[in-house]
Amino acid sequence: MAMKRIKPHYIIIPSLWAAVSWLRSYFTSLGADWYKTLDLPDYFHYVNTFAWPVILEFLPLAMLLSYDYITEKKLFKKVYLLFFCIIVLEELLAYLFFVQHEVKVAFVCASLMLVFAWVVIVELWKDYRQIAALLLPYGVLLVVDLAVLHAYMPVLNS
Repeated sequence: MAMKRIKPHYIIIPSLWAAVSWLRSYFTSLGADWYKTLDLPDYFHYVNTFAWPVILEFLPLAMLLSYDYITEKKLFKKVYLLFFCIIVLEELLAYLFFVQHEVKVAFVCASLMLVFAWVVIVELWKDYRQIAALLLPYGVLLVVDLAVLHAYMPVLNS
């Protein structure tokens, strides 16, 4: 029985995601003391502590599945460009919010992430519904986080 070769994207995407996750975690740890002082709803801390780490793992899984199943080059390029933008904005958001405490600019980053995530979901929904469904929790939780941040913006900026 011949042994199948592992496709490079099965190593590259998880490796890049591990590096991205480490950097985001590093930025978050730098602002952990400041974050604890914020007067936010209790559920917000719970969601951000427990839900986000799980939901963020759906993104690289969706990327891997997209790489394997999307056959239309135009759609593939669009989806991967949006994935790349989301990842860059994730890092920028962590840096701006936790390190620089720039809540308003972080809000803008999160808003762009929300738009990009929902564009990907809508683009994939017709022909690649399972991949799009992996991104639904990400899109929904971004809406919740943005609503809370918007409501608490005056408090956070004082």
